[in-house]
Amino acid sequence: MHTIVVWVHVLSTHRCEDEDRCAADSYQEAIDILWNIQICFVLFALANLIKSIVAKFLSTAFYRTAHFKKLQDAIGKEHFLQVGVRELMI
Repeated sequence: MHTIVVWVHVLSTHRCEDEDRCAADSYQEAIDILWNIQICFVLFALANLIKSIVAKFLSTAFYRTAHFKKLQDAIGKEHFLQVGVRELMI
């Protein structure tokens, strides 16, 4: 986000009104550096997005398997309680 602000500022204050300014090596170097910084920020944001999505899917999968395991254990315990109560009633 900060790079976009800097980029807009550079473009608005250093318009190519004369060809010498845009052809200068320092101007081209500054533009290249700004592009590299912007690409780094975009790649960083994309990597964080991918990391978050993968973490969400993995946590959902682990939560789902843990939930089914707990549910199966609870049903098994309930079954043993029902059988035990029936035998006590007989």
